[in-house]
Amino acid sequence: MSPVYIAFGSNLSNSKLNIMNALLLFDGYSITIKRVSGLWKSPAWPSGLGYPDYLNGVVEVQCETDPHRLLHNLHEIEQRIGRVRTIKNAPRLIDLDIIDFKGIVMEERKLILPHPRMYQRGFVLFPLLEIAPDWVDPKSQLSIMSFMEKLPFKEVKDMVYKGKFWPPDYMGEKG
Repeated sequence: MSPVYIAFGSNLSNSKLNIMNALLLFDGYSITIKRVSGLWKSPAWPSGLGYPDYLNGVVEVQCETDPHRLLHNLHEIEQRIGRVRTIKNAPRLIDLDIIDFKGIVMEERKLILPHPRMYQRGFVLFPLLEIAPDWVDPKSQLSIMSFMEKLPFKEVKDMVYKGKFWPPDYMGEKG
């Protein structure tokens, strides 16, 4: 079965907890987590607005649904965590985006696959490289490294690896 990759991010409240809670809800939607990247810290965009930095990552999952149902499920999970959609690029408790759904190429009004802006986002490419170093873009057939090499310096210079956090450790031990 081909994998599905979902990017996640948070820059409000306790971002790490928001992310963990969102991923824990996946099971209730028959989304099975296979691999989770570490957390990557990146500046909020657009810069200069004083928004808090983001924690970002990518998760590889398997699911038996179609991309539209998965998108609906991810929006439900966001709502359950407390996300309220206001203005574009506003700070958020949680953001869940389908990056690649089983290699499907799709361009519809409400869903474009693979995610159309992932190629310029270090906060997506760095964690994707971590868990899927052999990933190939289903649209262009280019490797992930070809996109990494094209990232502008401003997308790379402030990226900070914050380490592994999954599976969550409820005993308080460092993982």
